[in-house]
Amino acid sequence: MSQPITLQSALQEWFDNVKKAKVSHNTFTMLRRAAKNIYNYLGKNMLSEITPAMLQNFIDSIEAKAIAHKSRQILKEFFGYCVKQKNIKKNPASKLTTPYIYHREKRVSGNRLNTEEYARLMSVVSKHIFWNPFCLLLQSKVRFSEIIALTWKDVDFDKNRVDVNKYVTLFGSAQGEPYHTRKYRPIIAKTVTVSDDIIEAIKKYRLYRELEQMRVANHYSLCGADDLIFGNKHGTLLNYSGVSHVFRKFLDRRGLSDMAVNFSTIRNTFAVTPKKETAIIPVWGEIYPA
Repeated sequence: MSQPITLQSALQEWFDNVKKAKVSHNTFTMLRRAAKNIYNYLGKNMLSEITPAMLQNFIDSIEAKAIAHKSRQILKEFFGYCVKQKNIKKNPASKLTTPYIYHREKRVSGNRLNTEEYARLMSVVSKHIFWNPFCLLLQSKVRFSEIIALTWKDVDFDKNRVDVNKYVTLFGSAQGEPYHTRKYRPIIAKTVTVSDDIIEAIKKYRLYRELEQMRVANHYSLCGADDLIFGNKHGTLLNYSGVSHVFRKFLDRRGLSDMAVNFSTIRNTFAVTPKKETAIIPVWGEIYPA
């Protein structure tokens, strides 16, 4: 980068020549979008004139906490690069502070739901065509990686059984695979006997998938014996980060933003026997005593 230069020109040059090669296309697009606020607020200032106070005032002016957090990340990394290139002497973004995106108190009962939390969660989840069967399977002690690998032939609707025989694992460059490659791995097959509630929830979800297949004019197979039960709209594999993000947004929109819960929390509530001080948790007619 040549001197003198404006912050906007320098930042655009850094994005195109440095950052673009290090991140995925989607991440790069998201970062460029977040940088527009920086251009509008500080873009015309000369790079050498930027001070920590100017940057902090900019961060404080952003109402959306997530955007403030992302802007801080961009500025800190960009100015760190400028220091290494000896365009400036110090990193003015090194001590920037941002508010927490959100804060949820630690749960008292560890990585499990108590009775009140479970009731709140299921009052919302039970009304949803996708999350209801998904969470009910988690409560049957089936892991997330096993649920997303289930196919329709693995469910015996007559005998209320689910055959769990594989799971999905994430590979990467360490295993000589392309970045974030998801593959099936076989496991020792286990048959999980489930309740009528779960079977009915899966049946309703199957009807929904059949309607979805009709909407896409059968371009994708969604309900065949070998098709994934919980695949995406194209019938292909889901991933943990994507599903977890959508689940969190779903809970936030329904007034459960204060609840610290994830897929492991739901499963562990039923897979781990509660301690004596833990509240009573119902498990399909069976109750663990307090």
